[in-house]
Amino acid sequence: MEELKYFYDTNDYIVYEKIGNGNINLVFLHGLCSSRKTWDDIYPKFDLNKYCLYLVDYKGYGNSSVPKDKEYSIFDIANVITKFINEVIKINYVLIGHSLGGGIVLMTMVSKKVNMLPIRIIVIDPACYMDSKKDIPLYVRGLGVPIINKIGLFLASKKRILKMSMSNFMYRDNVRDKHVARYTTILSQKRNHYAFIASSKYCIPTNYSTLIREYKGITTKTLIIWGENDPVLDYKYSFRLSKDIKNSKLVILSKCGHACQEELPDKTYKVIEDYLDKILKIEIYKPRVKI
Repeated sequence: MEELKYFYDTNDYIVYEKIGNGNINLVFLHGLCSSRKTWDDIYPKFDLNKYCLYLVDYKGYGNSSVPKDKEYSIFDIANVITKFINEVIKINYVLIGHSLGGGIVLMTMVSKKVNMLPIRIIVIDPACYMDSKKDIPLYVRGLGVPIINKIGLFLASKKRILKMSMSNFMYRDNVRDKHVARYTTILSQKRNHYAFIASSKYCIPTNYSTLIREYKGITTKTLIIWGENDPVLDYKYSFRLSKDIKNSKLVILSKCGHACQEELPDKTYKVIEDYLDKILKIEIYKPRVKI
């Protein structure tokens, strides 16, 4: 698949793939220490005559450029994604984010900088409430500590060790060899280690507590998907988020950990497709409201 580049400033760019010819644009945003490859189990299921898929690598991730700065908070990355939406996607789009990507979707909404509202937003086990240190996953905190991050990333990229530790991320029965191989490849790419570490150190914006209060002002209809056995972000946060976003639908997947789209791709796809199919047939051609 051809890689495309979007330059968000003079020197730096994000890499993305564009797949399909449909008039509904689905923008997929991945999690921390990850890449667009984490959508490989689910994206082939979408009808490419109905949808056009955009699989994005963030700043510093995958094959995107890796600026050596401190602008790696979820709000900073959301600003890059906002530029990408305004200049490349423009209209008729749905934002779909997993984990860190879910947090970026929410920050994109509360920043109110997109020219046109998305048709819908979908968040999967999103990083949505990290307003105290205990809410930040332990492995994220660890990556922000010198020495620990270098040793941790080195060890995590070793296939044997990664296979044993995947149950700290996924529901044990859902771990497959393809998942281990995927994350071994991702974590072995040393060019991305700066971004992984910077994202963990600077993930939380300074005004985060103010920003999360803005969730209550999100008016776009939202689908929230959460793994009941998520060992990274407890599914109790799903009820809080569903309460904050009034126009939301919550689906809890049993026997599923933090990565629904990889662990249970068939079920996750069906939830997403059923949700979109019912609402977009009527609304896709309505003009969208500018924020």
